[in-house]
Formats: sequence, C-alpha cells, structure tokens
Amino acid sequence: MEVTEIICSYCSKEFCNKMTLLRHQTTTKSCLKLQGKQEVKIDCINCKKSLAVEYYKQHKIKCDIIFEKSKTEQKQEFDKIQKQNKKLSESNDKLKLELYESKRMIDKLNKDIYDSNDINNKLKIDLAEARTAITILEHQNDRLHSSSTSVTMKLVEKANTVNNTNNNTSTVVINTNQLTNDVLRQCANTFHMDHATGINGIAKHLTSSLEEHITCTDPSRNIFKYTNEKDEEIIDQNLEILLPQYLTAVKDRNDFLYKEVFEYFKKNNVSLNVQTDYS
Repeated sequence: MEVTEIICSYCSKEFCNKMTLLRHQTTTKSCLKLQGKQEVKIDCINCKKSLAVEYYKQHKIKCDIIFEKSKTEQKQEFDKIQKQNKKLSESNDKLKLELYESKRMIDKLNKDIYDSNDINNKLKIDLAEARTAITILEHQNDRLHSSSTSVTMKLVEKANTVNNTNNNTSTVVINTNQLTNDVLRQCANTFHMDHATGINGIAKHLTSSLEEHITCTDPSRNIFKYTNEKDEEIIDQNLEILLPQYLTAVKDRNDFLYKEVFEYFKKNNVSLNVQTDYS
C-alpha cells in the first residue's frame, strides 16, 4: 500500500498524517513564523516558566509535585525558624531580667557601701566622742576620789578635834542622828554654786550638811558609823557607801546649776578651755 505524504502548505515539509501536520503547524516556531503567528506559551503558576501548550500539562504535573514538596520543606523551615526565634526571644527576655536583677543588686550594693561608709564615719565620730567621754569620766573619777579623800579627811580632822578636846582615844561621837533619805534630800536643797565649783566645795557641803548624822569610830583608819532610815547601823570606811548616795542626792541640783553655768558661758562667749576645765 502506498503511503500518501501530506505537505505543509507554509513550510513545504512532508508529514505522514494530518495529526503530525497539525501539531507541526501549531508548535514549530519556523512554521508559525511563516504563518505570521507567535508561539503560544503558558506560564507555570509554580515555577513561572513559559512553556508551549503541548509541554505545559506534563510539566505542570511534575512541577506541582516539586512545588508541594518545596512548599512543605519551606513551611518546616519556617516553623523551625519560628521556634528558634521564640527561643531567642525567651532567652533575650531572660537576659533582660537577669540584667535588671544584676543592676538592682549593684544599686543595692552601692547603697550598702554608701550606708556602710556613713555608719563607719558615724562610728568614728561616736568613738571619738566615747574617748572624750572616757577621758572626762576618768578625770571626774579622779576628782571624786580626791573628793572622797578630802571629805573623809575633813571629818577625821573634826573628829580628832573633838577627840583632843574630850581626851577620848577609843570612840569619837560627832552625832548619831538617823541618816535618812529625807536628810539627803534636804542636804541637796542647800547645795549651791559655791559648792559646785570644786572638790573643796563638795567636801565643805557634805561635812556641814551631814556631820550631825555621822560617828567617826576610828580616825586612824577613816572608819565611820551612822544609822540609816531602817534603823540599821552602817559601818563605812572612807565613806565609800555614803558618798554615792550623797552624790546621787545632789545630782539633779548639780545638773541644774551646771546647765545655768553653761548657759552663762554661752551667752558670754566663755572660751572652750574654761568650759572643759569646769566640766
């Protein structure tokens, strides 16, 4: 059987059947050019490639598979990045919190250091004041000791005077009136500025105020005897028991006089050395 060839009327190429000729006339670029037509192409929605109509369908099937796979991988990668970003954000928030806590601790430490320095400076001032107070107390203690000696010596001298008058070598009686708290309070009322200015003034006031209530039993050892408000007989060497009671009784009166004196010092601008010597 003889095969009839079909010739393309545009480019004169021969084909064995009409289907092949039709495909040629619709897809071959050179033939389409002779026909005055452009090649018909379709853009792939996945990869954006331009393809001839006869190749598009086959390409689309393969491209859809690749695109879906790529889309899945991209989503997985996106999710992975999102998780990483979330972790980074959480880490960043944690670092911010730690930084804030660190700054707060640093501020607290700085405040503690400042407070410690302030306390240290205050302690230094308190220590200096304490040393000054100790020095004053030691000075006062020396004065009180001298006062005690002076008082007892004056009482002993008075006792010796009475002793020589009466020619009594065993016991000298100044007086045995009961020595009560009321007597000490009355004694404080007679304490005035002349008594507060020195040891001799204190000794003079004590001997003049309490001599009628004290018995000197042993002038050589400065031993005294008196009766308290409970009618108990007290044996007191160097007046070590009585002197603190006496000083306590006159303390408020002395403080009052002391305040008056220093107000006078302040008003009249008396020098600090004079004030210190007086205290």
